[in-house]
Parts: sequence; C-alpha cells; structure tokens
Amino acid sequence: MKFLKEDLIFTTHSEEVYPRDIYAFGLIAWTGNDVLNRRLRLLAESKGFRLDDTGLFPATHGSGGKRVMSLYEFVVLSLVYMVHLALACIFQLHGTRASASFKFNTEKEGFDFLGFPWLEPHERNL
Repeated sequence: MKFLKEDLIFTTHSEEVYPRDIYAFGLIAWTGNDVLNRRLRLLAESKGFRLDDTGLFPATHGSGGKRVMSLYEFVVLSLVYMVHLALACIFQLHGTRASASFKFNTEKEGFDFLGFPWLEPHERNL
C-alpha cells in the first residue's frame, strides 16, 4: 500500500501555519497524541513553565494555582524571564519579530530543555 505523507520539514508553506520561531512547538503539539502532550505540559508546569503549540512561557499561577514556587525558584525564573524579555525588546528594536516564549530551533531542543526523552514523530503515540 502506498500512503501519502507530508514531510515534517520546514517549508515556505509551513510558515503560513506556524512561523519559524514557533514551528518546533507546533510540531511537538501536532505530532504527539493527547497523552504525550499532557505529559509534556505537566512536566513544563512542574518546572514553572506553560507549554502550548505557540511556545514555552514562564508560568503564572493565580490564587487557584496548584504549585507554589520557592523564593529561590521565583528569583531564578524571574531573572531568566527578564533577560529573555530584554533580548526580545532588543530584537524588536532591530526589526526582528519577538515574543515572550523561549526559542528552540528544533523539537529535540524542547524535549531536552524539559528533560523528556527524545521521541521521533512516529514514536509519539504513548
């Protein structure tokens, strides 16, 4: 049997759906099943981040939040976030598109950052 498949590479057409700066996050979200996506999002949350198909952001918990950060975690995360925002402002001043999400060029970088074992797209049905 011959199946049609679309290569998971970055193309000009791909940029219409997900711009290059968030493309890795889109691939992670759309190539894994709900179990994998839930695991990755919970893992990100446990490390003080929020993960979705548009990026990895420092988490903000309201009064109903499940996790309270230690003062040390809060200070470190705040410093990382401030440096990231400062860089985003610099890029924006120079005409480069910027957002408050961390930047990864590949899905593997995202998996590595979260400390989750790398899975090829065809291995992502947990």
